[in-house]
Amino acid sequence: MDNYGQTMKGPFINEVVANVTSLVYGASFAGRVVFDTNTGKLFFGDSGASAFRSLSDIPQNAIILFEADTQQLGYTLLTDQTDDVAYITSGSGAGGEAGGSAKSGGTWTQPGHTHTGPSHTHNAPQHQHDLSNHTHTVASHTHTITHTHTVSGNTGGVATWNPRDEGGGSNTAADYLHTHSVSLTSSGASSGSSGAAAPATGGPSSNSTGNANAVTTDASGTGSTSSAATANTWRPKGRNYTRQRRN
Repeated sequence: MDNYGQTMKGPFINEVVANVTSLVYGASFAGRVVFDTNTGKLFFGDSGASAFRSLSDIPQNAIILFEADTQQLGYTLLTDQTDDVAYITSGSGAGGEAGGSAKSGGTWTQPGHTHTGPSHTHNAPQHQHDLSNHTHTVASHTHTITHTHTVSGNTGGVATWNPRDEGGGSNTAADYLHTHSVSLTSSGASSGSSGAAAPATGGPSSNSTGNANAVTTDASGTGSTSSAATANTWRPKGRNYTRQRRN
């Protein structure tokens, strides 16, 4: 290595520090290269960031996601957050939520809600009901007649007196005209009965009910479904990453 006309031989050794984060950065550190024995990496003073930066692309203390279960070399595994979903924000300076903060209102518990069906009607089509041909049969039976005969009246007649009848006794006017009253009642069931036939009514052609216009139900809204919420054990399908901070 040539340095202002001087030739240096042997290994080139940088400044060695136990922990670069222990250095208080100042303007004189710009361009300064140090070796951190804690991480085994080289760092340089970045005047633009006013801090020591690694020669890698990921800045010191940056937190990134690893598809790994354990701590990676040069990083610290962070365990303060778990079971989270990553959101993208434009940053608080651009009207979004602050980067590196918990999502406001974030929860795995879904609120209870209901679904109400809209108001609607059901129209019944025009239709008719047909009665099939049929008969009505009267069961076999008899009719028995029970009755009485009542007779009520007077017999009558005129007695004739013969003047030549010189029989004894005297005759009065009553001997000439008199009546006999008769009142008789006969009773008993008749010995005869009506026939025991079982006739059937006729079987006319079927009749149909009217073919009225269709009927419409009311248009009130339907009932609501249950308001139970989804269990907070539900999770979307995904893949697990660990949060790790660059040393």
